Formats: sequence, structure tokens, C-alpha cells
Amino acid sequence: MLKMWQEPFTADELNRLAEMERRIRPPRFWGGSELRPIAASQSNQATIFECQVIRGYTLSEFNEELPLYLLDVGEFVLRLFGQWLYDPHVLVADDTIFSEWAPEQMFFQHFQLRCAATTATVLELKVLNRKFIQCQKLTKHVQFKEMSDYLLINKTDECIAELPK
Repeated sequence: MLKMWQEPFTADELNRLAEMERRIRPPRFWGGSELRPIAASQSNQATIFECQVIRGYTLSEFNEELPLYLLDVGEFVLRLFGQWLYDPHVLVADDTIFSEWAPEQMFFQHFQLRCAATTATVLELKVLNRKFIQCQKLTKHVQFKEMSDYLLINKTDECIAELPK
């Protein structure tokens, strides 16, 4: 199940987005002043997804440095990718839940994501219950054109059409 809505960015989120922009944009003498700032192009709204996972998938060779999850949330599959999944500033879960989590085998069953949609950046993943969903290991190679923190994929998309049921 997937619910989606928008809320205004918090001051902290706006500061984090501005800091990310400073790290990835070239300095002014490299022509940075001509580039449209990311933060300025953001709407003032965070996109929030509340997700209840039906099935989860990981790659057969799970990489803790660059984790990738494919999570069936109803009519879409949510792809989560990146080191941010272990960042205590992003992942909001109590210590007992975090210590029970075996990332290569499972993912949180019910959670909420706060995202900057324009840059596909996850600002917060808040765990909403103490349940986990076991993840199946994918035997077939899954390939994406671009990688970002998250992506909602229609279940009819060719790149995930052969996910096991």
C-alpha cells in the first residue's frame, strides 16, 4: 500500500538541500553562477510516501556499501538505493529496531519517506512499526538507466517485469 502527499519543507531540510547543492555545484569561476540552483528549483513542498511493503527484493550479491532494495508497495515498486539508508540523520528508528535489522535479508514493513522530489533525495525514512519483511534474493540481473535515492516504478515497467511473485 502506498499513500502520497506533500508538506512544506522544514528549515532543517532546506538547509540540508542547500548544503548538498554547495557540494555538487561548481564554484562561480567554473561557471556555477550560470547554473540554476537546485534548492531554488525545488518546490517548497516535501513529498511524503507512507509505504506498507507487500514483498521485498535485494540483489543476489548484496552490497552493504551500495544497498539496493526493490519494495512492492501495491501498484508500484519502490526502489531505494544508497548509503543514506544507514545514516542516523535520515533513518529514524529506535535502537532496538535498528539492532534487529539484517539489511541483506529484510527491510522495514511500514515506513514513511520524506523526499525532495526534484532531486530524488530522501530526507528522512521513519520506521512506523516493529515488523520486517523478508527480502527475496533476485537471481536475474536488474538494470536501471539512472540511480537516485528513490524511484517509484510502475509494475508494468520492463526493468521489473520479471520480479518473482
